[in-house]
Amino acid sequence: MTTEADISLHVSYLYAGQAQRALAHCRRALISAGHPDASLSTRARALSGVGHAALDAISIPRGLHWLKRAHQSAEMAEDLATASWISQLLAEGYIELAQWDEAARWTARAVRLDTSLHRDRSLTRSRALDARLRALRG
Repeated sequence: MTTEADISLHVSYLYAGQAQRALAHCRRALISAGHPDASLSTRARALSGVGHAALDAISIPRGLHWLKRAHQSAEMAEDLATASWISQLLAEGYIELAQWDEAARWTARAVRLDTSLHRDRSLTRSRALDARLRALRG
């Protein structure tokens, strides 16, 4: 099975509430992404999959650890769309931990990336995340 297929399957399992199975596919994708022919962008998506699944299956701090690594890889690959998505996941994780300043930092980054990329659908989600954060902060 290819790396991209494992990444796609992870999303299906994650939204079906099967985080452990999603994590297994992400791990396989990450191993495949370590191949010299794999792109940095694919590695970033595999890392974000591990982080996303870890948020649900293991712990929020562990998921955030993997998501930060994924964000770093996405920036190195200059894959700004993936970096935006990861920024949103990081913001949501920090909201769950009630770490408002970190959540605000990642939300601002997501809004900035979505605005620069003219990603209307994602920008709407980023702005909604920002509004949710402001409401929670009081």
